[in-house]
Amino acid sequence: MLSKAIADLSNVFESSFTPEFIKSNYSLYKIVNLVIILILLNEPAFVPRFNTYVSAAYQQFFRVRPQHQEVVENSEVLLQCQVANQAGLVQWSKDGFLLGFDADIPGWPRYSMSVDTQRGVYNLKIQNILLSDEGDIECQVGPTKDNKAIRANSRITVLVPPHEISLLSINRPFVSNTTKQSKSQPNNRLKVREAERIGLLCNTTTLSKPPTLLKWFRNGVPLSKDISTTILSEGLGTSGKLTSTSSVIYIYTKLDDNGVQYSCQGEHPALTKPIKSTITLSVLYPPGLPSIEGYTDGDVIRVTDTLTLACISRGGNPLAKLIWYKDSEEVDNTYSGSGGRESTNIYTFIVSPSDNNAVYKCEATNDVTAQPLIALIQLKVLFPAVKVDINGPKQGKVGDVLTQTCIAGPANPKTELTWVIDGHTVLPLEMWFIETREGWLTASNVSFTLTSADPNTKTISCYSVSESIGETIVQTINIDILYPPGVPYIIGFKEGTALESGELYRFKCVSMGGNPLPTLRWQVINANSDTNSDRQISALTSISGSGVSSELVIRAEPADNGASYRCETSNTATSRPLSALIKLSVHYITDSVNIELKTKHVKSGDVLNLLCDSGPCNPLCQLFWYRNGLQIDGTENKLTETNVPFGGKTTQSELRLDVTTRDDNTVIACEAVNQVISKRSITNITLSVLFRPQFLVPPLQKYDVIEGADISVNLTARGNPSLISYIWSKDSLPLFDISETTTLSNVVIIEKQHQRRQHQLLSYGPILTIKNILREDAAEYDCEATNSEGTTKTSILINVFFAPIIVDISKTVITDSGESAQLYCLCVANPMSDELIVWKREGNTNFLKDDRINVHNERGKSVLSISNVNADTDSGVYECWANNGIGEKAIERIVLLIKNKPEIVSNMTTVNVAAEASESVRMVCTASGVPTVHFKWLGADNEILTTESELLVNNNVKYFRYALQRKQISDTLFQSSLTIKSLTDSELNKSFECIANNDKGETQIVIKLRKRGKPDPPSDVRLVNITHNSAFLSWTPTFDGGIDQSFRVKYSAIGTTNFETKETNKNWIVIKGLDSDSKYYFVVIAFNVIGNSDESNNTIYATTYGSEFDSSEPLIDSYFKQKSDLSSKSFSIIIIIVLFAGFILIILNVGLLLCYYKWKKQVQSRHKDNNNQTSSAGNKNHANLYKDVVNGEATLMKGLTHESTDMTDMTSALIPIDKQLTYIESTDNGDHCQVLLLNDINSSSSSSLQQPLSHVLLRNCQNSHKNKDLSLEASDCPDIIKNPNIESYEMETIVDENYSTLSQKQLNNYCNHMNTSNTLVNDSVVYIQNNSIKIQSNSDSFKLKSILKNGNLKSRPTHDIHML
Repeated sequence: MLSKAIADLSNVFESSFTPEFIKSNYSLYKIVNLVIILILLNEPAFVPRFNTYVSAAYQQFFRVRPQHQEVVENSEVLLQCQVANQAGLVQWSKDGFLLGFDADIPGWPRYSMSVDTQRGVYNLKIQNILLSDEGDIECQVGPTKDNKAIRANSRITVLVPPHEISLLSINRPFVSNTTKQSKSQPNNRLKVREAERIGLLCNTTTLSKPPTLLKWFRNGVPLSKDISTTILSEGLGTSGKLTSTSSVIYIYTKLDDNGVQYSCQGEHPALTKPIKSTITLSVLYPPGLPSIEGYTDGDVIRVTDTLTLACISRGGNPLAKLIWYKDSEEVDNTYSGSGGRESTNIYTFIVSPSDNNAVYKCEATNDVTAQPLIALIQLKVLFPAVKVDINGPKQGKVGDVLTQTCIAGPANPKTELTWVIDGHTVLPLEMWFIETREGWLTASNVSFTLTSADPNTKTISCYSVSESIGETIVQTINIDILYPPGVPYIIGFKEGTALESGELYRFKCVSMGGNPLPTLRWQVINANSDTNSDRQISALTSISGSGVSSELVIRAEPADNGASYRCETSNTATSRPLSALIKLSVHYITDSVNIELKTKHVKSGDVLNLLCDSGPCNPLCQLFWYRNGLQIDGTENKLTETNVPFGGKTTQSELRLDVTTRDDNTVIACEAVNQVISKRSITNITLSVLFRPQFLVPPLQKYDVIEGADISVNLTARGNPSLISYIWSKDSLPLFDISETTTLSNVVIIEKQHQRRQHQLLSYGPILTIKNILREDAAEYDCEATNSEGTTKTSILINVFFAPIIVDISKTVITDSGESAQLYCLCVANPMSDELIVWKREGNTNFLKDDRINVHNERGKSVLSISNVNADTDSGVYECWANNGIGEKAIERIVLLIKNKPEIVSNMTTVNVAAEASESVRMVCTASGVPTVHFKWLGADNEILTTESELLVNNNVKYFRYALQRKQISDTLFQSSLTIKSLTDSELNKSFECIANNDKGETQIVIKLRKRGKPDPPSDVRLVNITHNSAFLSWTPTFDGGIDQSFRVKYSAIGTTNFETKETNKNWIVIKGLDSDSKYYFVVIAFNVIGNSDESNNTIYATTYGSEFDSSEPLIDSYFKQKSDLSSKSFSIIIIIVLFAGFILIILNVGLLLCYYKWKKQVQSRHKDNNNQTSSAGNKNHANLYKDVVNGEATLMKGLTHESTDMTDMTSALIPIDKQLTYIESTDNGDHCQVLLLNDINSSSSSSLQQPLSHVLLRNCQNSHKNKDLSLEASDCPDIIKNPNIESYEMETIVDENYSTLSQKQLNNYCNHMNTSNTLVNDSVVYIQNNSIKIQSNSDSFKLKSILKNGNLKSRPTHDIHML
């Protein structure tokens, strides 16, 4: 029955489930197929035939085929291709060219495939489509073993739309109208005449594909195709696929065509709407005659009236252009049209006299008028006289007859003239009229006689009266009547009073009356002048009432003695000037005092006679002699002359002197005194006494100078004559004087002569210059000064200070432990002292306090003696420092070495070295020791290896397989290398031994050769830190297999089957993204390109913290030395282990609390004892950072001890460090950066300070620094904190140019520096109790505000305390 059922089912498959049916009903087929497979899969008879059906049904085929598409240029297209049952690779081809399997399609930047392999989607997207993209596009699926290749063809047709069309006039000038698809252009107008034949050309300005269809419209109505001619230009563009389309129509214009619109419309399949270009016909004809409105002949207008003239022209196309002219001069060309029927120009103006008889003309023109059409008017304007002028003399004397003429105009109509003199109307002699184009002129004249009864000024007025317009214009003038002034007189001078020379004096001349007012002039008449001509001088003139005054200001001079000053007054009424005269007398003393030297050349010991002449004085002057400002006696004064200029007198006196060298440059003065006016005049001479040179610097003057500096000594001597020559010498040898060098080239030669000494020793006259002075320049220098009177010699001493130079020092000193050692140091310097040399030692500043060390200093020499030397305390580098305050210190180093047996530089007894057979391998062995370390290499069979141990022959070339090299790296460090050529298989996995030996013993290390392969598992995996969402792991790398290795950390939450991995090339890692309050296990695997190592020998189990801070949670659940497979443990065993571990932890907690209370009482007892001690015990505070262990968790508190502190509130609930780290990560308070000191929670030794730093902690410490407004550029800020990209640091080793490693110990110093800025006193203890910070001091105990609430940091302590 089963066989029959199988046969029947096979028939069903053959008849129903054909491949075509399966493809069209694919979803239904899969359901049926699944049911059948589940039922019949184990029946052997069914399987062969079933496989045939499945093979046919599961052939790959196209679920969606790409379709033919028409695409507009510069757009994008998506060709769909979906494959069912895909087995082969999918790619696209264009015109037979394969585009490749890469989805980005290299080389075709606009092409890309959108791939979804799960659904078989391989759509092709083409962006910014170009005409070159047109062609056949095919989606191809490659064949496989069970599937044939399939293809789906499609085609892309690219449409290129026209962007714009233009409309042109063929037979007349016309600006084309270009219409773009995206813009609506205004219509252009085409001006034509009636019955004119015009042609319109429409064409596409850009090429298109396919051709553009052009249609014509008249006022929106389509025109017949028969009246237009279409022109196609095909095969254009670089591809030859583009077309240009044009269309032409011809029309005959009629007057009815005015305003008709002709449009050309372009249609194209790529356009969403047609594009159009339109023009409007404008049929031209002339306008009508213009007419003027607003004024007619006979109208009366007056000046200042506002007149509006309107010029109107009707009809015309275009409307007429209207222009106003006044007397043929254009005045207005603004006009406007009204409804297209008439044109108007309105001209409004204020009527002026110039408009009288003016002709206003209006001209009308348009494009078709041959001559302007004209309309005109002439205005008549009434206005009074524009102006009135009076012509005639403006002044006269009594008795003169004067005639005045008045002219008024132009005016319209004529005006009448009336004369008024001094307020009285006077009849004119005659009156007449003159007609001009501008209007009427009226003229009249009048005559009158000047009498003594008339006032100084006579007023005359002429009135122009226009009765018809009721306006009067008047012009008035004044006529002056002339008469002479009174006689002048002088104020400010008293006859017989003498003036004092050099003083200011004021004389005022006054003249009363006169019309016009008179003019005053001053003149001086000098009786002492050779000429008798008068000289006019300026003065300040002012008018006061009916008179005029002129003030003369003079400074009295000797020339004014006997001079006369005259004041003259005059005006136009005087025939000759009137005057007043004064004569002056002046007392004076002149500046012409003179000393006559009778002997020109004076030497020491001569007798000198001097004669002094006072020069002119009035009255007589007295003479006085002075020597360097002190009065001395001369001969009596005597009168020598009386006839001297300006009426003065001269006095003379003689002086006799005995001359010495001290009189050189002595000033002799002679003073003349006029005792009447108490004025003086003085002159002086300077004596020049001849003598040989005299130096100003005392002999053997000492000059101190530092070596390398420049010094200039100036020994300029005093002598007369002042021309002195100098000769410098050293050790009786003259120095070269560059003052004798007259050319620059010689100076250069002098410098070159001294270049070999790197300095210059030159003299320039009295100046000695030494540049870059050397210690050899210290000596006595002589200087000789010579002039025509003799020679003088002096000497100076130059002392050169120079920095110490160590000239001899002990070399490396080697001695046995317990023996004595001596180190000596010898130096030269200036100045020299017994304290010149001091000894220092690197890293130990107090070593000289050792009783075994003795230092003996003797000017420039020092011996350091060390007895009973010890290798631990005495070996190392000693420094000899020489310093005398000049220049740099001289420092030399001496190495003291204590003999000891060699030590291999390695922390392992066995070292693995990777190698391969037939290759060469080099093994290096480094050892330290004193004295010289020698090396011995032993082979795998303990045979001693040498260079000649094994000889090989290759191609008749002999060479040794072993190569040994030895070098000394430092005084105590030595290195040996063994190179083995052509390594054999037997030598792999064998060990070689390196033995280092000297006189004190030997040590050895084993080096094992291992074949390159996968690495060994890491060792010593440790959990450094854990938070609520991250874990910090570190480990020790082992043998890397001879290839660079990396590490993979595998971790998983307990109870889950899935695990995750993280990789790193460092020996630590921070794993983030862990779930809070979850238990995880971690293992580490090393790997290289060859393979993976086994898992690490210990597995880490740890629990992350919850979101809230819980001090009762342990940090580490367990720590296993060997791997454990948690999945293999039964649940009951885990429960038992947990309960047992919890019991043990409780016991430990109780024990630790008891120890803590016992320790607390001991501390209180010690503090009480310290209170009873005297102050000599010191009052120093010692900060202590330490770790304690509670519940297996590392905790930290900062304690500062003080003698009087009573610590009665210390809590036992110390916060674990790991919980503090959680605080730092979850808050922005960076004040807890000191927690960096203890990131190794598994170790209590100081070595933990060198563990890798945490990026998170560094970042928070940096934020703390910024929040305190402290500069990151501070000198005490570590570079690791300054760096803005802390995460980029290699946390394992942080190298700085000034420090070998920036570790947590260095960061500790920085954090301590930040703590010192707090307001806490130094004798305080900080601790935690009941979620609060307390400070215990010897003055008070106070509790700061709570900073912990529900495990979260809520507020900042007021004292900004750094609490850990």
